[in-house]
Amino acid sequence: MHELKKFQSLYEVEEKKHILLGNGFSISLLQAVGVDKPAFSYKAIVKQIIEEYKSGTTHFNGDIALAQQIADTYNLETIIEELNNLGRFSPVYNIPAKKIQKDVETLKECLPKIIGKHHPSSLENFYGDKVPDEICNSGASFIKKFQNVFTLNYDLFLYWIINKMKMGKEFFDGFGTNEGKGDLIWRNTYWEEEHKKIHYLHGGLHYYKKRDMNRFADVVKYGLAIEKIQNNGASNIMDQIKDKIENNLLPFVVVEGNSDEKLKRIADTDILANSFKHLMKLRGSIFFFGADLKSDEDNHILEAIGQSEIVNVNYGLYNPPKEDMDLPRFSRHEDVI
Repeated sequence: MHELKKFQSLYEVEEKKHILLGNGFSISLLQAVGVDKPAFSYKAIVKQIIEEYKSGTTHFNGDIALAQQIADTYNLETIIEELNNLGRFSPVYNIPAKKIQKDVETLKECLPKIIGKHHPSSLENFYGDKVPDEICNSGASFIKKFQNVFTLNYDLFLYWIINKMKMGKEFFDGFGTNEGKGDLIWRNTYWEEEHKKIHYLHGGLHYYKKRDMNRFADVVKYGLAIEKIQNNGASNIMDQIKDKIENNLLPFVVVEGNSDEKLKRIADTDILANSFKHLMKLRGSIFFFGADLKSDEDNHILEAIGQSEIVNVNYGLYNPPKEDMDLPRFSRHEDVI
């Protein structure tokens, strides 16, 4: 059985440290104040999609509830991949592939819409009489321990912590002013090596494609341009996101069904590709917090870490099992602590 160690003992003996956050990080912030909100789990999201399908709110060409039963999972990415596989066989059985692909695209659009619908407007509104400073102080003191913070989450909790604790200068994400107007825009030239870095590897609710960037030269120079919503004083970030969703401008998130498709989407987007390169060039140790990586869906992450100069991979477990368990495999790393 793998040897289980406490975080503090691993942290104290390492030099360069980085962390990869998954959904468990957001859930832990909620549980820290006794709030149980399963709305961000895939199970809750898929159930909501099925409810909207049955009520006629969201249209699908096929029976999406039956698709979930056949796939035998609430993992949205697995359901998408199963439908993609069906589409590839459509010529054999004379199934209209366009209808299947349309349902796949609808599923992808449902994810940010539903997260946006259930996401709290602000920490203050969400926690009510509970003081959000406790959450932010705890989250901030934790992530300050790391040189690079990578996240697979789409939600705003990490962004809120950075903003509320005024850590934007310490943890930089590469966004700068967009000619003094509107949302912030990402440019590779904005990166400063002395800063710690925040990386949203799969995008986020606060990321959007820049609509007015049509010049071919700009696209070649910068890749797919991404803007980031900022607090404009008139309305908070989540309210702006919901307004954009209502106007059919969806957040930029990577929701592809398998690892290869995710990697293609990342490669086409300059900011995500840049963050992915940082992951591949890491040195030292990396900690996994709430990130349950699966080979079919997350192999691009595992391969990137395998190609890096990371010497120790520390995999956090919630309620560690008494018996041995399968842990992610990395191309260069035989052991995972």
